[in-house]
Amino acid sequence: MEAFEMEMEKAFAFQASQDKVCSICMEIVYEKSSPSERRFGILSNCNHTYCLSCIRQWRCARQFENPVIKACPECRVISEFVIPSAYWVEDQSKKNELIDAFKQGMGKKACKYFDQGRGTCPFGGKCLYLHAFPDGTRADPEKPRKQLGSEGTVRFFNAVRLWDFIEDREHRSIPATDDDVAELGDLFMHLSGADQPASPPSN
Repeated sequence: MEAFEMEMEKAFAFQASQDKVCSICMEIVYEKSSPSERRFGILSNCNHTYCLSCIRQWRCARQFENPVIKACPECRVISEFVIPSAYWVEDQSKKNELIDAFKQGMGKKACKYFDQGRGTCPFGGKCLYLHAFPDGTRADPEKPRKQLGSEGTVRFFNAVRLWDFIEDREHRSIPATDDDVAELGDLFMHLSGADQPASPPSN
C-alpha cells in the first residue's frame, strides 16, 4: 500500500506538470530543449506559470524599479522570491513544502560571504547558506550586519535583500544538471510523502 501511494504521488505530480505552458515564452515547460530548462519558477505569492529561466530573466531586468521586477508579469502580485522546481506546484500546502525543500537545499551550499570563517556574512543567522569552518563545524548564528541608509539612519540587512542575493547567486551559477534537478525533486517529494519523483519526459 505504501509503494502504491508513492507511485500515485509521483503520477499526480507529473500529471499536474506535463502540459503547463510558460506565460512568457509560451512553450510547454517539459518540452523545452534541454533538461536544465525543464524547470518551473514557482512564485511564492501567486499561481501563474513560468519556466525558471524566463521568470529569472524578468526579475533581473534592471531597467525597472524593484517592485516591478518583483511582481508577477501577469497579476502584478509581488513575490519576494522564486523557487526552482522540477514540478508545477499550485496548492499552498505543497508550495510551503517546496519552500522548505528549497531552503534545505540552500543550506548545503557554502555561504560565499562567510567563506569558511574567513569572512563575515551581512545576513548573519538569517542566511540560508551554510556557515561552516573547513573542518565542517557549523558557526554560531551571527547578528545581521548593520548598514548606513541613504538618509543617514542605521538599518539591518533584511529578508528582502537576502532573497535578492539568493536569486542573483542562483541565477549566475552554472546551469543545473539532471542530478541537481532530481535532488531538489527528491527532497520535495520526500517532504510530500514520496521517495522519488517521476522524471520529466525527454524530447
